[in-house]
Amino acid sequence: MRGFAVSVDSPVAQINFVSATPRVPDRHPDESYPDLRVWRAGEVLHLEHVSGVSARSDRNEIEVGGEGHLGRAFRRIFLPAIAHMLGHRDRWVLHGGLISTGGRGVLILGATGRGKSTLVGAAWRAGWSAHGDDLTVLRSGSEGIEACALPRPPAIPVEAVPPGFVHVGTIDARRRVEIDPSALASGWVPLRAVILLEHGVDTEVRVTPVPLSQIIQALLGSFPSASNPALCRPYLRVAAAAASLPRWVFRHSPDARSRVEAACRMLDDVAGRLSDGPE
Repeated sequence: MRGFAVSVDSPVAQINFVSATPRVPDRHPDESYPDLRVWRAGEVLHLEHVSGVSARSDRNEIEVGGEGHLGRAFRRIFLPAIAHMLGHRDRWVLHGGLISTGGRGVLILGATGRGKSTLVGAAWRAGWSAHGDDLTVLRSGSEGIEACALPRPPAIPVEAVPPGFVHVGTIDARRRVEIDPSALASGWVPLRAVILLEHGVDTEVRVTPVPLSQIIQALLGSFPSASNPALCRPYLRVAAAAASLPRWVFRHSPDARSRVEAACRMLDDVAGRLSDGPE
């Protein structure tokens, strides 16, 4: 969370780290994953990580505690907890990236490993604004859907780093480097398109339209609170508005040596197709 800017405004919600382990309901969880159990109780969301750390989230507070590895657990707990909190404030947190050019935002969706960080890095190298590669927030604005990114530090391929930018940190085994979040663009931008990432098998990269049903499925799959009817119903209106924007599927080149260059060319094509207002 070190990328979040300091604000002088009064807080509207808080995250507390406590020594005691927040209690979870004494019943079977509503959802179970290999590393996380989830309970819903009205406006309260309970989470229990396999490490022993648990959390409680409502519209005003996220409380986290326990004796497990807090760093690893918090990274897993944060997304569903913050999505639950902000969902009650009509802010919709998605697992997705955000880039913009000329003040026009493009939402990037795709499962883990599909190349969101690579595309965000390519956009940055191509002269776009990179807002974030992992967590994006949507809201309804006066002229359509608006988006901003939670400034989680992105890890992008070394070859996608713009010339002249001196990165901090070492290059990892995947030839990625963590970028200081201060290099990311901040603030809300009007959303003008959605890109869905899929694995590619052809070195020739194209921008192709994606069916409405497929982008709706991706928007629901990227929303951590989609299984909560109280939050999913209002989110569907926002998802439908986002799905009505120009939408394309992009498949990264399977050739790692040309992947960033191919993505930059694709983004040039996308920039020429963006409108200045909702259609």
